[in-house]
Amino acid sequence: MIQKLSFLNPFRPLPEGQGGLALRVSALALLVVGIECLWGAISTWFARDAVLQQMRQSLELVSRPEVAAASRDMMGPGLVQGVVYFSIAQALLFFVLGAVQWRRPNKWIPLIVFLLFAYSLLSVPKMIYLTGFQFEGPPWGIIRTALESFLLVVIFWAGFRGGDRLDKLKKAATSPNPPASSAR
Repeated sequence: MIQKLSFLNPFRPLPEGQGGLALRVSALALLVVGIECLWGAISTWFARDAVLQQMRQSLELVSRPEVAAASRDMMGPGLVQGVVYFSIAQALLFFVLGAVQWRRPNKWIPLIVFLLFAYSLLSVPKMIYLTGFQFEGPPWGIIRTALESFLLVVIFWAGFRGGDRLDKLKKAATSPNPPASSAR
């Protein structure tokens, strides 16, 4: 089993014949991320009052009291509805990218998504540190999200490497024979 997952190791060369597998796994990962975004939209919709209350309370942690009071008054049900719609749009985007990656595998989709997840993996802890945001309750959600983001970064990097390998093989197969070496 470990041999089949060796394409995920970013520190070793991509094993022969596993470029296509890496691309397919990245396509499946895009579909899973889309499902998770859709689940987030659904769960936010059904808990919209609690989410709105939590958003209002979090303002006090990151803002001055007068700014928090003004912002809290502007927060309404429309804000949560916007978050839900944005999550649905994200889910649809990931579904489309996953379908495109499955049908026409390339290196660009995994590279772009890799960069997005790598940025989020680096920026969220920085934001938490700078704002002094404190979590209530057990940290399982944060730990799960961090591990998931790390795994997705590794998967999308492997997808990029697989796409790059297949591009190089295609170019080598379609290009005319390389000129003979002039060094004798």
